[in-house]
Amino acid sequence: MSRFGLYRFLEAVAEIMAEIQSILESSFMLGLDRITFDPRIMAGQACIRGMRIPVSLVVNLVANGKPVEKILEEYPDLEPEDIRQSLLYAAWLTQERVYPFTNAEKQAS
Repeated sequence: MSRFGLYRFLEAVAEIMAEIQSILESSFMLGLDRITFDPRIMAGQACIRGMRIPVSLVVNLVANGKPVEKILEEYPDLEPEDIRQSLLYAAWLTQERVYPFTNAEKQAS
């Protein structure tokens, strides 16, 4: 790998780390203290309280109609608040953000 390629790679890693930090800070600001990120657990996916239960699993179960009571029965380590925060986190991730173009950006394209 050339020096330029290594520089670009490190730059990309730094951007990813900044994005992860932003997500972590935002989740705490939203009161999502049960949503955790750890590169050693589930490859850094959003998980519930540091357990190997990804938020995506919980959201998928709810989306496919599984009642909360059944989820709690099948995953006894989960609590109702874990499911609520998983859904809040998913809702936050899917927020639509609109960034209007300024005149300078329109003229440049």
